[in-house]
Amino acid sequence: MHQKELETDREKLKKLSVDHRNLLPDLSEAEAKLRQIIEEKSNQEQKNAEQDFKIAEQNFETAKRSFDFGKNAFDKMNEFIIANPTASVVGFDTKQRMIEARENAVKTAENNLKFRPDLIIKRQKDHETAMYNRIEAEKTLENLEKTNSN
Repeated sequence: MHQKELETDREKLKKLSVDHRNLLPDLSEAEAKLRQIIEEKSNQEQKNAEQDFKIAEQNFETAKRSFDFGKNAFDKMNEFIIANPTASVVGFDTKQRMIEARENAVKTAENNLKFRPDLIIKRQKDHETAMYNRIEAEKTLENLEKTNSN
């Protein structure tokens, strides 16, 4: 009785081993596909980070130009008011707040721009890692296919 159980267990183990071996190529193929999808996603994230950086640069340049324009307008208004004291319609504080608001916009855009290069580098590294993992998964699949065909 004990011998019969042992033989039955051996047969089950043998069948499971064969099933396992037969499923390995499917698993490797699925892993290769997954790695390819991950690589494509990381590539898209890298492109998005680069695009975000360009947008942040444009925002910074626009804010800087706006600040320069506002400061120039502020200076011109002050020159006009000095030359024509009765023409003061907008108070000094209002003009000063306008300049401060534009200056804050420049600082915000500049701060937003600062972390973008690091994000691009991270996305590039993620993409390189994903490409490496995909290649390794494809090699594993090829090796399994060669092993199974022999």
